[in-house]
Amino acid sequence: MLDLKKLLVQGKEALGETLLPTRCVGCGVMGQLLCLNCLKQVQIIDFDYACRRCGAPFGSLLCTECLIPGYEIKKGGHSPPHFLSEKTRCACVYEGIAKAILHAYKDAGERALCRYIATFICNAIKGCSSSVGIVAPTNKENSSSVGIVAPTNKENSSCVGVATSSNSNAENFRNCSHNVCSHSDWSKWADYLVQIPANVNNLNLRGFDHLLDVANFCSDWLDLPLISILSVGKVADQRKLDKQSRQRNMKNSFFVNEKSVLIKKSSRIILIDDVLTTGASLNAACLALNDAGFKQVRFVTFARVW
Repeated sequence: MLDLKKLLVQGKEALGETLLPTRCVGCGVMGQLLCLNCLKQVQIIDFDYACRRCGAPFGSLLCTECLIPGYEIKKGGHSPPHFLSEKTRCACVYEGIAKAILHAYKDAGERALCRYIATFICNAIKGCSSSVGIVAPTNKENSSSVGIVAPTNKENSSCVGVATSSNSNAENFRNCSHNVCSHSDWSKWADYLVQIPANVNNLNLRGFDHLLDVANFCSDWLDLPLISILSVGKVADQRKLDKQSRQRNMKNSFFVNEKSVLIKKSSRIILIDDVLTTGASLNAACLALNDAGFKQVRFVTFARVW
């Protein structure tokens, strides 16, 4: 029996492709949402050199972005922002193609980019960085639906750091070996994923919670339960504010909702966000979690402003 609803969806997609063909968000070439050349231009952060506290790309020895224990700021100087997380990982630098991906996903209606962003975040959680490669979903269903780039020959695979597999997305990430991911696998450390919730203004503007969609993919691929225990009050758009204003805007903006009673206070949480700029949103959310009794929290984001 014909599935009429499925046929209608396919017809709508075919008509959309005819009128407005899929183009790469980076260079505009037709046929894929993100082409291989643009994928190669995403600046993956190497965790060997990144700050373990705030995720800054080159802060492993001396980070100027976060407060270092024992590091004293001279009188009259500016104290760097303090990051409340135990550890932080950011998948890539927020510029160029990475910025285009996030803008197209959040503000231009390209919701299929959700899987790309989730892939980068999963790689960061698993401990994959530019020096060891990226695990990318390759099954036909997801490849065709979002145009995921996953070359299979060794030459192309090595040039973009993509490790391919014929298994499903979830199997790719769960079976990822330490030959590919040389850093500790946080999916084995964590008990839950928690996403930064969208505020009412952004929900009304976009019509969807962009991080909830991303987090759902991550939860499925990593076999980690997602629990939305954070809620947020009315806040201004962070992108329009400077560092000091961002901190004030997010202060006391998050609170832990009634879903928190479902999990133990000793649970280990990975807090997911799209971009880490000053850390205001993540810190405010972490503070709310800490105050509610959740003391073990790590941050993971798609991108890091640098």
